[in-house]
Amino acid sequence: MSKYSFDPHLFDELEQERLEAMRWRKNVWLVGVPIVAVVSVISAVTFGPEGLITLLIGGGLTYMIAEFKLFELKERMKTDILSHMAEARGWSFDVDGPSENAVKIYRDLGLLRSHNELEVEDLFEGELDGVRFELFEALAKMRTKNRKSDSVRTVFSGLLARFNFPKDFQGSTVVLTDSGFFNWAAGFAQKGERVTLEDPVFEKQFQVYSSDQVEARYLLTPSFMQRLLDIRNVFPGAEIQAAFERNSLYLAIDAKSSNRDELGFFDVKDLSQPLSQQSAVLLFERELQMFEEIVDGLNLDASTRI
Repeated sequence: MSKYSFDPHLFDELEQERLEAMRWRKNVWLVGVPIVAVVSVISAVTFGPEGLITLLIGGGLTYMIAEFKLFELKERMKTDILSHMAEARGWSFDVDGPSENAVKIYRDLGLLRSHNELEVEDLFEGELDGVRFELFEALAKMRTKNRKSDSVRTVFSGLLARFNFPKDFQGSTVVLTDSGFFNWAAGFAQKGERVTLEDPVFEKQFQVYSSDQVEARYLLTPSFMQRLLDIRNVFPGAEIQAAFERNSLYLAIDAKSSNRDELGFFDVKDLSQPLSQQSAVLLFERELQMFEEIVDGLNLDASTRI
């Protein structure tokens, strides 16, 4: 696992901009609230209850003016800090993420449900324990329309990862979360058969399909199955799915978080604290360490049976 120590002094300029943005927000609210209140009262007296819409409009404008510097700074802070953390590990980081085509293989393998709207961001690429990898965040939604309504349902919100190996797998093996009809449909689409394993705990959590029964059992050793189960300890409540295809292992972690309708796994949530005490910075580092722990736990290096 990488040894990394975050030095907030490397980002003194960002810290000064944070302080400036916080002062800006405070001043805008101090000036804006009284102005909006006075204008709203005058509007209500003049136009009656309808005049109170001024309060909503004025409040919204005040919020936008007060927060816009923080919105911009949050994105730049995330990019600068994550780029530094990635470079310290010998990785690369691209805040824009990969092309949307990078997600197609996950859908083809049944790791993602069908969707017609997709967002990706925060791509990490590098090497861990001799294994090349890519990790990025994805948000997939299904929008349906009819004559009366337009509805959107989030089908995936989390992390997608691919690990490359120095040899090809002969078959295709897919490990799907045991979630009823979807898995039956996904399994039906696979070019293979259901694989029955001797681990009752794993069998309760996952369904396995493979075009090569022997290779599937070779890949899914007891230790590997346990490590896959252990990922749930890192992401409680998450839906974990995986697939071996050609020379890659694909991993899909649907975080099932409360804010799953938006991207933001690596976002800065709060700028009220100095960088030296910034919980987001600590969270970034912990999230990257969790990924390293997953790779270490899966034991994916070339010297293993996999």
